[in-house]
Amino acid sequence: MNITAERLKDLRKGMGFTQKYVAEYLNIKEVPYQLYEYGKRRPRSDNLIKLAELYDVSIDYLLGVGELPSGWQPIKKESTAKEQLIRMIDNVPDDKYEAFSKLLRSAIDIVKQA
Repeated sequence: MNITAERLKDLRKGMGFTQKYVAEYLNIKEVPYQLYEYGKRRPRSDNLIKLAELYDVSIDYLLGVGELPSGWQPIKKESTAKEQLIRMIDNVPDDKYEAFSKLLRSAIDIVKQA
């Protein structure tokens, strides 16, 4: 099994996803996705991008070049929206945090007024 296949399988299991769920996310059939995890087929570049977004990792990581960011933890499918939002906030780079914080406060104010 190649490194991409191993990482795809580990990430999927860590997130609690089924192969069927990931295949549907990629808009492909389940068998082609299974071939990714078995190391028999490599994902196309557009699917690599989608997988990196789904798992919140870099394409380099999926290809075996990079490592997971420190503190990376899977967001389980059953995570609440609040938990997912907290995870996203935790991943905002320090140099962008102030601008993000202002934007988030504005959005919260709008929601409260609605």
